[in-house]
Amino acid sequence: MKTIINETERLVIEFDSVIGEHQLYPLSKESQVWLVCEQHTFDKPGTWRMLDRDIAQPYSLLGGICQKEVIEAEFGERLIGGRHVKAEDYIGLWRKAMLQSISITSLKSRGLSLQCSFTNSTQYLLGMDGEFKAKAEAALSSRFLTARNESQCTWLIPLDSLEACEAYHLIQRQHAYGEKFGHLWSSQLKLVVSSELASVEHVPAYDLFSDMEVSA
Repeated sequence: MKTIINETERLVIEFDSVIGEHQLYPLSKESQVWLVCEQHTFDKPGTWRMLDRDIAQPYSLLGGICQKEVIEAEFGERLIGGRHVKAEDYIGLWRKAMLQSISITSLKSRGLSLQCSFTNSTQYLLGMDGEFKAKAEAALSSRFLTARNESQCTWLIPLDSLEACEAYHLIQRQHAYGEKFGHLWSSQLKLVVSSELASVEHVPAYDLFSDMEVSA
């Protein structure tokens, strides 16, 4: 029998207020991260989860939940504040969250943070020349560099400021390709729960939906 998930809250994180007019691909003014707080046992606080979508493709998020979370809601495998909702109402909740999106700088006050870890080949970066050399050197001297040896470098970037977003852009653009160095490259964005502030107790359905109709 499938476990029924009770969804208590959702957050849409935007980068526009931090990035402004800066060109920091794959981050953009349209980039979003969606977070959902879920109870797997009704008598325990919820836990936050980041929806696993490509940050460079913000418009994939709505399509992504239609493949999983929307279906779960429609068939009663995902409750919202203890209530069953129809698929279209569930989508409506995320659309509402998009209109009430919060900046990445607001996450810390909730006991949450977004962190990106990178690894890359040291030799690959040292071998850069021409216009790419200065950027490789900047990556190697970044304050977010946490480890370096002859083979590999590691960075850990908490996405909480323009400086961090600029570092994300810089290091992401140094992607190592090819058989010789490609296996040393990795990039992972993850949600970090850093305090008990991130625990969310069960919230009654009427607080979640305001004027939205939900099915019984």
